[in-house]
Amino acid sequence: MERILEPEVMDSMEETIAYDGMDFTEINTAFAKDAITLCPLESADSSKNAVSLGINVNIVVL
Repeated sequence: MERILEPEVMDSMEETIAYDGMDFTEINTAFAKDAITLCPLESADSSKNAVSLGINVNIVVL
C-alpha cells in the first residue's frame, strides 16, 4: 500500500502560534465527557474498552 501523506495545514511559525493560542476548552471538555459516558472508568462491563486515537494528550486531559 502506498502511503499518501496529508498536506500540512500549518506552514508558518505564525500559523503554529495562532493555533497554539486557540481555546479548545469547550470542545475538548465535551469530548472528554462523551468518552467517559461511553466507557466509564469504573464500568462493570469488561467488554467496554477505551483507546486514544490520535488525540493530542497535551491538550485533552481525561
